[in-house]
Amino acid sequence: MVNYGLGLKNTINSADLLMDGKGQKLETTTQDGWVAISLPARRNEKLISVIELEIEGSPEVAISNSIDPVLSTVLPVDFATAEGCAIAEKRWMEKFGEWKHIEQAQDWKEGSTVTWEIEVKDPGYYQTELNYAGEGRLVWNITSDEGVVVQNQQNSSAVYNYYEMGLIKFSKPGKHTITVSLVDGKKNNASLKEIRLTPEGSME
Repeated sequence: MVNYGLGLKNTINSADLLMDGKGQKLETTTQDGWVAISLPARRNEKLISVIELEIEGSPEVAISNSIDPVLSTVLPVDFATAEGCAIAEKRWMEKFGEWKHIEQAQDWKEGSTVTWEIEVKDPGYYQTELNYAGEGRLVWNITSDEGVVVQNQQNSSAVYNYYEMGLIKFSKPGKHTITVSLVDGKKNNASLKEIRLTPEGSME
């Protein structure tokens, strides 16, 4: 199993998977800023596995919304830029007094958009899903900087749910943008929480 990540600028001298206070050596490779760490097929810890990296110098991190080439990537709206709508916090209390909170894009109007800047390692097709709440049928549009458009009409509910939008293709690796707009439906009641992208080859 290989885990990919983008953002660590430092050279990695070694990587160890910690087990019972000891380290199991892991293989790492770096290409175009992406770090790949080869992990065992089975987790060694029931709760949380810890990987220790030894790097050169102080940690330097480049902040980027990187799209995993193997696993699903979830991008909340607070990682995006909104135009014509507002990204605001929503708070509520669960049954036993536990407070929950999310960021949501709300107050949608004609021409409102939410845009993420992303970094794609492997070009190809990715399934897009939107996590939103609303009333009635909503028509969402997802457009990439390469001009690829996914538009889908789905039902909605007052509770946040994921809805499949369709496949979007990235023709080349590197930096891209994906922009979401609400084309039709009851805009005043609609709120968007996040987008999820899954490589076509990883879809069940």
